[in-house]
Amino acid sequence: MEDAVTRLRATGADVILVTPMLPRRAASAIYAKRFSAYASALAGTARRTGAILIDADLHPALGDRAHWAEDLVHLSSRGHRFLAYRAGEALGVPHAEALGLLDEALHDEEHITRRAWWRRHALPWVWRRLRGRTAGDGRTAKHDDWVYVARNDAQDRTRVR
Repeated sequence: MEDAVTRLRATGADVILVTPMLPRRAASAIYAKRFSAYASALAGTARRTGAILIDADLHPALGDRAHWAEDLVHLSSRGHRFLAYRAGEALGVPHAEALGLLDEALHDEEHITRRAWWRRHALPWVWRRLRGRTAGDGRTAKHDDWVYVARNDAQDRTRVR
């Protein structure tokens, strides 16, 4: 991955690396050591390449249930927006923090029960695995091209967060 970041940085692109995050659930503890090691590796890559690092540990709200999708594996829409605004702040997008707070106030997420989670996510996941399929089979990308974000030229490219 470091080679890819180095090549991207050589073109003048800003690269944002985000350390892995876990939902605040007891079952997540089994991944903590592995995620911590990966976060340390990402921090080293950011230092060596000049990439921007968003350290999820500095944003404990990411662990809140509202930031996780129904499947409890991926970020929810709220979680993706939260992370996008942190990326905007890191890139120096004007008013990113204020926009993030406004956005958070305007959205409310559905909370799923444990029974519904088993029915909608866990059992279908098991069934797909038994049939040799993955959740991504037949899906297409939401965006099929680059999405450009304006940058504040005063932003220091090598800053690590």
